[in-house]
Amino acid sequence: MADLIDQAQVREAQFLAAAMARRTPIAEVPEGIAIGCTYCIACGVLIPEARLRAVQGACRCAGCQAQFDVRGRDD
Repeated sequence: MADLIDQAQVREAQFLAAAMARRTPIAEVPEGIAIGCTYCIACGVLIPEARLRAVQGACRCAGCQAQFDVRGRDD
């Protein structure tokens, strides 16, 4: 039976694989968008291209950024 450490390592590997699969290669980033996030770091949804153009390096969708600005933290 696997112990907690082994289970944690498996979960970490799964999380990393999922994150790498969602990542947009630099060559595919549309012109005019700074390298940053393509998915919101708070909720995981795709950040709209218009927001990425308007806010260079945005790593949160507009809704999560508004909540972050009010609360000062992600929930």
